[in-house]
Amino acid sequence: MLKYLKSRLYQRMYLKSWTSGASFLKYPPREIFIEPTNHCNLRCMMCPQSKGLKRPAGYMDMELYKKLIGQIKGLNLRKVSLFMGGEPLLHPRIIEMIKIAGREGLAARLHTNGTLLNKELNREIILSGLNTISFSFDGETKEKYEKMRRNADYGDVLERIRSFLKDRAALGRKLPYVQIQVIKDYGGLAEKPAVSEDFKKLFSGLPVDKFSAIWFLSFGSHLVNSGIKYPEGKFYEPCRQLWSRFAVGWDGKAFACCIDSHGELQIGDTVNQGIMDIWNAEPMRKLRLLMAEKRLQELPGLCRSCNLIWSDRDYQKLCRA
Repeated sequence: MLKYLKSRLYQRMYLKSWTSGASFLKYPPREIFIEPTNHCNLRCMMCPQSKGLKRPAGYMDMELYKKLIGQIKGLNLRKVSLFMGGEPLLHPRIIEMIKIAGREGLAARLHTNGTLLNKELNREIILSGLNTISFSFDGETKEKYEKMRRNADYGDVLERIRSFLKDRAALGRKLPYVQIQVIKDYGGLAEKPAVSEDFKKLFSGLPVDKFSAIWFLSFGSHLVNSGIKYPEGKFYEPCRQLWSRFAVGWDGKAFACCIDSHGELQIGDTVNQGIMDIWNAEPMRKLRLLMAEKRLQELPGLCRSCNLIWSDRDYQKLCRA
C-alpha cells in the first residue's frame, strides 16, 4: 500500500467519503486507539467510570498488542493512541508498549490523568520514544479540579506534572510533546473554550508545548439529564470518527467510538479479524450509512444522544463544495 497517509491525497479521500456518506472505504483508518487497560484509579464526575463500567476490566496481553502493532505498521498509519476507557499508566508494561510502537515507526500518544507520575516513571516515559503525552488536568482551580477529579488532589497532581516537565528539560529532550488539557464549564456564550492566563502561569518557564481547553462531552447518553452542560450545535453533522478511526479494547474487541467506555458499539474482534476487515465489515458500514442518512432513531443510543453530531457550522456546505 502506498504511503499516502501523510499526503493531501488521504485527506481528499477521507473528505470525499465522509461528505458523500460512503459506507465502504478504500483507505485505512487514520488512527487506531489501543486500550492498555480500562482500570482507572479515579472516578471523575464526567466519565462513565464514575458509575462503573458495564464491561469486564483487564489488561491487554502483550502478544495481542504486538499483533495489532504489526497490522498497524503494515497499513502505514502514522500514529497509535494508547488509551481509551482507563488510565494507561496502570498497565505494568506500558513503557514496553510505547517502545514497541516506536521501533515500528509509529508515533505513540498517551492521555493520562498524571496521578501516577514519579521520578523513575518520568525518566522512563521521556526516554521511551513517546511522541505525545496529554495531561487531562481538567480543573484550573483546586475547587473545580477536585469537584471533577474524584480521588485526586489538585496540588499533588500539579506538582507531579511540573516535575515531569522539569525532568524533560533536564534530560534535554524535545519529546514527548506535552499538552495540558482542561475542561471548561459551558455557558453557551463563548465561541471557543480557552485556558486562563492564571492557570498558564502555574507552568511558567516549563516546557509545555500546548494548552488546550474543551467543553464537557456528553459521552453519548451517559451524561444526559446529569445537570452538566455541554454544547449542542444547530446543524447535524455525521460523526467524522466513523470515517477516520476506531478503538480496540484491552481484550481485542473493536469499538466504533474511542469514548465508548462501556463497549456498546462493538464492530468486531481483533483476536480473529484483521483491522481492515473490521474497518469495512457490516457493523461499521451500517453505522456510516445510518449517520450519513441522518436516521437518528435507528442509531444506537450512544450515537443518537451524543452532542458531537451537532455543530455550529452547516455540514451541507461542505458536501456542496
